[in-house]
Amino acid sequence: MGHRGTAACVALSSRIAQGKGPHNRAPQEKMDWQTLAHELEDYTCAEVEFLVNEAARRALEQKRAIVSGDILYAAGKTPPAHTAEMIEQMRTFQ
Repeated sequence: MGHRGTAACVALSSRIAQGKGPHNRAPQEKMDWQTLAHELEDYTCAEVEFLVNEAARRALEQKRAIVSGDILYAAGKTPPAHTAEMIEQMRTFQ
């Protein structure tokens, strides 16, 4: 798992645990943090925050708890702004 994936996992768990954003009205079900971190590896923390908010909206519309699939669904509709290749080019740019 890459560094950014770890950051995504921490950002997700932190936002949900703190009850920030619209998901504080929709409780979470058991989340598969490892899968989410792996799948969101190329997303920035700001992008992950957006995905969590979109997932919360979806769960609230359906009057149920947030599940990992809601976040993955939002990710499927919203690709990361930068590809892994672009990020690597930025790291090595001099």
